[in-house]
Order: sequence, then structure tokens, then C-alpha cells
Amino acid sequence: MIAIWLDFVMLTGRDLRDRKSTTGYCFMYSNCLISWCSKKQSTVSLSSAESEYVAMSMAGSEACWIANVLCDFNVSNVCPAIMHCDNQAAITIANTNSVKRLKHIDIKYHYIRN
Repeated sequence: MIAIWLDFVMLTGRDLRDRKSTTGYCFMYSNCLISWCSKKQSTVSLSSAESEYVAMSMAGSEACWIANVLCDFNVSNVCPAIMHCDNQAAITIANTNSVKRLKHIDIKYHYIRN
């Protein structure tokens, strides 16, 4: 089973020009690190929940790719992946179909729901 730990960093003193958050996540399989990433988000987020939701979407996209690669190598027991997120609002957004207040989030970030 794949375990994913993710987090984000809101803007720091040097990011005041573009106001974008930084996402970081790592993938573990059988207690071994198999992949990690630290990347600036492509959009400006209006809240910490939105930034975390974007981070979840980025990690979820890579999780699907990693699961397919592991299946190509005949590695069993890779699905489902467990995502560890510390933002309850982002978890609620991912588990809810109502997005009245989140229409500004691009459809590509709703990938995490599938």
C-alpha cells in the first residue's frame, strides 16, 4: 500500500511578488521513500484550505502515475493509496460534492475526488 504525506507552505518573505504557495509531498511504499516533490503551485490560493486542496490534487495525480508504474513491474497491493493531510477544511472539500464557494478553483484540481 502506498502512503502519501503532503503539506504546503504559504508565502514567505521572498514570495511576495507572486503570492504562490509551495507544495511538498512524499510517497512511501513498505516504509521506503519512493518519490518526493517540492514545487511552487501554479495558481494563487485564497485560503490555506485551497492551497492544501491543490497540494492534494498534485499528489493524487502523481499517486495514480506511481500506482501504474508499480503495476507495470508486477508489484501487488499498491491500491488504494492513503493520503495524509492535516487540513480538515481541505479534506471536507475533497469529500463533498457541494462547491458553491469554490467555483473559482479550476476543474483540474477536482481530480482528487476521483
